[in-house]
Amino acid sequence: MEFLADTNLGDFGELFDLMFDGLLFIFGVVLAILGFALLTLWMVIRCLKSNHTTVGKVVWICVMVFFFPFGFALYFLANLLFGRNAQGGVDANREDR
Repeated sequence: MEFLADTNLGDFGELFDLMFDGLLFIFGVVLAILGFALLTLWMVIRCLKSNHTTVGKVVWICVMVFFFPFGFALYFLANLLFGRNAQGGVDANREDR
């Protein structure tokens, strides 16, 4: 077993590999967080444009923000599964104003 302190300082191959792996991991984490943030923003905009009541919109936006990585998926699935009636419309039970 060879320790980093015992290696020749002229050989930076292993150190470069460790640094590259670390940077690649950090890049992947940042990319995943950015992707989740964009999906959350998309769902927040979709929620604001929906025909929910004001209280319903506030509650859904709080769910999306406070349960950040999974909140947008909860809203998307709830809207997909429970937001439509049997004919496929989204606002059949609301009165026209």
